[in-house]
Amino acid sequence: MSLPWVQKEAMEVFSDPAPGREYLITRQYFADPFGWYTISRSSGETRLFQPFGTGPLPQTFIRDRARKLSTMSTGFGNQWNLYIDFADDPNRLYVCLLGSTGIRPGIPLADGRVIRLNVDALTWLGFSGQIPGLSGLVGRLDDRGTALGLLDLTWLPPGVSGIPFWLAGFTLDAAAPSGIRSVSDPIVIQLR
Repeated sequence: MSLPWVQKEAMEVFSDPAPGREYLITRQYFADPFGWYTISRSSGETRLFQPFGTGPLPQTFIRDRARKLSTMSTGFGNQWNLYIDFADDPNRLYVCLLGSTGIRPGIPLADGRVIRLNVDALTWLGFSGQIPGLSGLVGRLDDRGTALGLLDLTWLPPGVSGIPFWLAGFTLDAAAPSGIRSVSDPIVIQLR
């Protein structure tokens, strides 16, 4: 589904079918400066946006902390804030990996779980710190289980527009199966 009037942002990629998931999209993403909308996904299909309300977003709405990785554009081309949120893992070490070749088959763990990211050259370059402009991909979560990273790829040439890359994250725990406590769903970002 292509909606030219929607500002392009990172989208969550579901590793499993997610019937009935619904998301609130704030007015900043639409041509309509006063409304906010929902988008739902069921049976593998994304449903049309539907009006939800108007006016300022009520204070009672809070960010869904079930989504462990999310991004928001800073407004400077290929630059995004990366929000890392493992609510059940405060003060734990975390790692976020990048990849350019998709999410399947992913990285199988000995305990049967899968990190939904294919390891490729981008993964190794990002993990070893050889890509300029990336920060916060490895670190320690705060007391709330959150951290903030930055993906600053504004130095890339204009010809990269439309190329996607994926991110997946996990937290470390020596006592957990495979040494990994929690694994995020992957997200995809499309370069501009």
